[in-house]
Amino acid sequence: MYLIRSVNDENSEQNPQNIIDDLLGPTSITLAEAEGNTDEALKQEVAKLVPAGAIFGGLALGTLCVISDIAGIIGGTQGMLIVSEVVFDIYRAWSDEKRDQR
Repeated sequence: MYLIRSVNDENSEQNPQNIIDDLLGPTSITLAEAEGNTDEALKQEVAKLVPAGAIFGGLALGTLCVISDIAGIIGGTQGMLIVSEVVFDIYRAWSDEKRDQR
């Protein structure tokens, strides 16, 4: 419960209200399927999703740290993230070339 309370802290950057203000401010994003007040519907939806996203993001980063320590990767987690980014970029370039050949 501590993790959810820290995300919902009004001083946190990941506070749902701060994210909603960013979405509704300059972009005027709304929830298309909502009946009535779309801003309130968006606020409710974001308030449900932000704590789960913060928790899963922390778990993913923690898992990467543990795996890099166990594997003994030089540079730790940073090295693992760079390698995974390079591999993903190679895969994306390969898939783009394959798509362009069609």
